[in-house]
Amino acid sequence: MNRCLQTLVMVSIIAVMSIQPIGPAHAENTQSAFPATSLVADIDVHIDLGESGQIEASGLVWYPPGEVYLLVSDEHAAIFELNRDGELRAQIELGDDDIDDLESISLEKDYLYLATSSSKNRKGKWRSERGKFLRIKLQEGAIASSESIDLAGLLAELANNPQTEARARAFLKDAFKSGAIDVESHAVRDNKLYLGFKDPRDSENNTVILQLDDVEGMFAGRPPTASTWLRIQLGKATTGKRRRLSDFVIDDASIYLLSIAAGKKSISFLSRYDPGSGELTDLAEYPGLKAEGISLDPGSRTTTIVFDGGGKSPSGWIRTSL
Repeated sequence: MNRCLQTLVMVSIIAVMSIQPIGPAHAENTQSAFPATSLVADIDVHIDLGESGQIEASGLVWYPPGEVYLLVSDEHAAIFELNRDGELRAQIELGDDDIDDLESISLEKDYLYLATSSSKNRKGKWRSERGKFLRIKLQEGAIASSESIDLAGLLAELANNPQTEARARAFLKDAFKSGAIDVESHAVRDNKLYLGFKDPRDSENNTVILQLDDVEGMFAGRPPTASTWLRIQLGKATTGKRRRLSDFVIDDASIYLLSIAAGKKSISFLSRYDPGSGELTDLAEYPGLKAEGISLDPGSRTTTIVFDGGGKSPSGWIRTSL
């Protein structure tokens, strides 16, 4: 069977040679409207992570020049190459030790964009290494150019800029005042940056995606304008826990979103949002798993999702039809 057309195919991504696949056992005793997985496949790991431990997958994008997926981990300042057969083949170091908590990756024309969370660390402190937005160009599997901006600082400035749309300004002010700011996802499209927030929600309990104009200008030192691009109610899981945005991807007709209802029995969801009708449709549910990154595959008929094992169990991926 052609693996590109398999539905619900999951393999484990681990940093040791023994394989511990994520399978249906995670769905035990969890009510679900969708099957968790139907076919599990193993992968081989062809890189040595040394003492850095397992990959905790946090973001994914398809990279046509190399015909590979590029994966980021919130525990590594690196990009990992993952082929379509689920084989981890290479590790590209970012060459910057002052990067922490990478959460998302996207591609626009010749540039890769990477965003950290801008959130507080486990000690409740804001650190500069957690507030970066990077622009990278690859050449033959190596970094040809790299630059970064202070994303957290930029958002703080926009929160106090009267030219920022009123709703976006109020949202950002509340995010910094509460200390709950957490940028979990992003996309760059037509020179615009779309930032998806895991936390906080707005005053009406909506998940928020902001639009920042002129990405080129941002890297040239020009302040962008900011507005609210999407406000959406993700709802709750059957456990009663609220779903929080973990990633999204945009195509010409739809927005595909991942969300997680965290807890003792976490549940992840793949959903499609129709901007025309405003309708949100759940496409798949993954009990016991934390879906952290999504990429549209070539042709946009399937999507590949990566799951974070949290360091205690392997990360994994799944491919499903749209």
